Amino acid sequence: MTAKILTRQSFSRATNYVFKDGRSEVIDSKGIMAADPLSAAASFKVQAMLRPEIKSPVGHICISFHPDDTERMTNDLMVELCEAYMKGMGIQDTQFLLVRHYDTKHPHMHLVFNRIDDNGKLISDRNWYLKNEKVCKDIKTQYGLTFSRGKQNVNLDRLRPEDRKRYEMYYDVKSALAEAASFTDFQNRLDCVGIKTVFKISSKSGELQGITFKRDGYSIKGSKLDRSLSLIRIMKSLPKGNKIHRPEPHTLCRFASLEEIQAMEAERQKSLRETKHESHQESRAQELAASLFEGNLGKSQEQEMKEDPKKKKRVGVRR
Repeated sequence: MTAKILTRQSFSRATNYVFKDGRSEVIDSKGIMAADPLSAAASFKVQAMLRPEIKSPVGHICISFHPDDTERMTNDLMVELCEAYMKGMGIQDTQFLLVRHYDTKHPHMHLVFNRIDDNGKLISDRNWYLKNEKVCKDIKTQYGLTFSRGKQNVNLDRLRPEDRKRYEMYYDVKSALAEAASFTDFQNRLDCVGIKTVFKISSKSGELQGITFKRDGYSIKGSKLDRSLSLIRIMKSLPKGNKIHRPEPHTLCRFASLEEIQAMEAERQKSLRETKHESHQESRAQELAASLFEGNLGKSQEQEMKEDPKKKKRVGVRR
């Protein structure tokens, strides 16, 4: 069982997609008119009006099952599995539409739901991607469903040393991220298992651009370890308020030498000074151009001579 969280711009697009002529079947719904895509979308939109300020009230998740489980996948079981999934994800007390598709070899269904619940509260999507993995794994274990071969189902004892290091690091990083309350907490949890983090920092803006994990001589970029472990996705999965910004020197000391930090700071200050100088020169050039355009050059020159008598002596009329 896997669940893919999809993005739909509107309820109309979501319902039009899930209703496939001759290849789909509505197997469950709540609080909507599920006869056709237009009626379903209209039902969702009415409830979404309880929170008109929410720009993305649409929830759409595709839940798929391994081909080996096809014979077990009756409509009743799929409904039961979806209910367990919704409970685990915190999708409760809201409208939903569950449609089974028959256009692929593996059984799958589409869940469309309203993120504005029956009481007008917003169903949070914070940490959904991490929560999604855990919920799917728990349901597969509980119902005895087939596990696909992947990072979560690899026999480490059979791997080569290099590959084993990679998978062990993947497990440890994902575990730390799932439990972390902040980016600092995430780093501290990695420290506990011997993993150091090294950042790629922009020389121009000073902002963090990437992250690399290191342990026991083995290093790998977060995005190569897994797409969900790129720096941007890590920051998005953490609670709000954890922004990507240029770290202060004391937070970098664990990952770079003091000389490197000082050199980076000196380069940044130099760049700032050059920018200010160029801006000042541009401003003076604009003032001069305006003076010429308005015919005030003579007045400006006269003012300068009053301020500097020496200039006045050098200025005269030729005979």
